[in-house]
Amino acid sequence: MELSIVIIIIGFLIAGVAAGSSLIEQARLNSVVVDFRDYQTAAFTFISKYNAVPGDMSNADLFWPSTCVTDNNGVYCDGNGDGLVLLPNLAEERLAWKQLSLAGMISQGFSKIPDAGTTLFSESFPSSKVDGAYYVIQSSEDIIFFPAGAVIFPGVMTPTWPDKTNQNLLFIAKGTPNGVTPPNVPNLGAFTPDEAFSLDHKLDDATISSTSLIIGAKTGSMRSQDDGTSLTSPCVTAADANVYNVSATKTTCIFGELLNNQ
Repeated sequence: MELSIVIIIIGFLIAGVAAGSSLIEQARLNSVVVDFRDYQTAAFTFISKYNAVPGDMSNADLFWPSTCVTDNNGVYCDGNGDGLVLLPNLAEERLAWKQLSLAGMISQGFSKIPDAGTTLFSESFPSSKVDGAYYVIQSSEDIIFFPAGAVIFPGVMTPTWPDKTNQNLLFIAKGTPNGVTPPNVPNLGAFTPDEAFSLDHKLDDATISSTSLIIGAKTGSMRSQDDGTSLTSPCVTAADANVYNVSATKTTCIFGELLNNQ
């Protein structure tokens, strides 16, 4: 009898731990949902108020002259005003968050945007509750460069948006570790396919099709991009690029949304 009671108690404890882990996981994903909605609202409010895209705004120095001084790269607060978060001065991705912060549209200040050429990307973008992951705004056509001109990655989400060229995107990814060259580049997946599907379902059009396929990876305003790190556990299935590979368990999904300029 005593042994049975002990076994029952252990069972309750295991069930409680499992339930607690599930709640923590859902809270983490819900925080990402909130972040996407908040940053989308901030970006659209900025565009409405200043008639410019955050990061690309070409006259930010007129609105915040005391803050917009040159940094160690000689980069000001201003983008080039072409409507896209690109890299005419190696800084518009970083400037997007600086301009939003200066405008008071995001609560987190970013004193290192832009900063010395050695500033880590992970220190220049908003972090998330997903360990090691942070948010990036950039054009779907962009190529990001590391200081000294070394190409570090093409626009991460570009293959996911072949139907939406010359648009700006908001995405979340993990940075490459310090041991690689160059380090801290946001081109690694932050979610498993199941987690990405859950986010897509909460924010956009992910659903189960009539043939029981977990679809939505490449449609709608929210989409997922595989980070290319696992041939056996990709974010989306090889047979159908719109189907989340929910049976896979590795964090190979980069998740993002379209920020239409219109």
